[in-house]
Amino acid sequence: MSPPTDVSERVPDHVSVRCPYCGAAHTADVVTTVDAADDSARTALLSGQLNVTLCPACGARWRVPSPIMYYDLEKEVALVLVPTELGLKHEDQEREVGRLTNRVVDNLPPEQRRMYLLQPRLFFSEKTFLDAVLEATGIDRENLRQAQETMQLLDSLLDVTDPGDLRKRLKEHGREDDTSLVTLAALLAEEAATQGDRLRAGRLARLRDTLIEVVGPPTVTVEDIVRELRSARDAGELDQLVAALRPALTYEFFAAMTAMIESSEEPQSTELTELRQDVLRAMDRLEQAAADEMRRAARRLDAVLLAPDPAALVREQADTIDEAFLWMTEATLRNAAEQGQIDKATTLQAVLEAAIEVLEERMPPQARLINRLARASSDEERRTELEANREQLGSDLVASLQAAARQARQGGADAAAESLEAAARQAQELLDARKAADEKVPR
Repeated sequence: MSPPTDVSERVPDHVSVRCPYCGAAHTADVVTTVDAADDSARTALLSGQLNVTLCPACGARWRVPSPIMYYDLEKEVALVLVPTELGLKHEDQEREVGRLTNRVVDNLPPEQRRMYLLQPRLFFSEKTFLDAVLEATGIDRENLRQAQETMQLLDSLLDVTDPGDLRKRLKEHGREDDTSLVTLAALLAEEAATQGDRLRAGRLARLRDTLIEVVGPPTVTVEDIVRELRSARDAGELDQLVAALRPALTYEFFAAMTAMIESSEEPQSTELTELRQDVLRAMDRLEQAAADEMRRAARRLDAVLLAPDPAALVREQADTIDEAFLWMTEATLRNAAEQGQIDKATTLQAVLEAAIEVLEERMPPQARLINRLARASSDEERRTELEANREQLGSDLVASLQAAARQARQGGADAAAESLEAAARQAQELLDARKAADEKVPR
């Protein structure tokens, strides 16, 4: 493979973003072109770590949605992703494609400029885009098919909570001893949490725990974890890795690490001792930060409930509403309902709806529309939303609605899935009607 092109597109763009968790605005570095010859960039793209940013206000890690061009000069491959969640109009999508292709071509020597770079395959779904990147990297279709089957298997197991039933299902697929499923479920749970999909993240985390009961923990050695922790500390990313590895950092792990220290000689034993202390301090920081966040959310909710109109206060103080407040409100609402506190539950439901509205206002236009359509209770309500957002009508919206419906169905949210499926049909009907009307207009 040829060396990475030493051109300006390897330098990240600085973009203004708003954290989906706390709403704080900050600047993030976004990579918009990936050269296949750049191993680190390609790996980051395929692992979901490209364009992950850290919110300076709340510490949340999340991936910034951005157009991306992947190109391989040796294999003459050019692929462009324009995520539907950006809510771009057709002309804006074309403008982004042109910007990315020009950036790549303009910085290549004349002998490497080819027409295929100016005519890339366009994708609106991250999944299909990454599938195409995987194929382009040389992974054959059989390997790709096996990976997709594994993903489908995990999705089908999300509702299986009984270890006996899970063992039976795994045996049917010949995977009863496959500890890699535990690792994959954990990674997918982390990714879902990063994307703000709390429902899917929770279900995947429960599946991970049940898988551990059935197939045992993943076959990762203490040495493997120590090596990863050392690398993360040296890169200044220890807190992030400790958060991801938290379920594995048990008493047994630290006992094994202590044994490593005692059996090592200087200077390795000192280095391992310092690493252990750094990890423990990182765990303390994360636990303290989580506790502080929940306490702040509880205090905000208490203050809101004392107001004459709690829902109105939520809207007035929109900049203080975040995911922690939403979680605390949901938990308090469930508790009030279980205790039969009808008046309190009614007030909390209104607060919850106001908080959801506030958080939705920070979403890209298409994501906001899809959320509203998911909650719509009738065809009339869905049609009203679609008519009010006619500028978003397009084949990409229909595809996004269908994808959201599948995800909701997999997550057990059947009511939302049915509403989204109906919205997709209505959106297609409106598109067909528009097309028919355009064809009747005299040229």
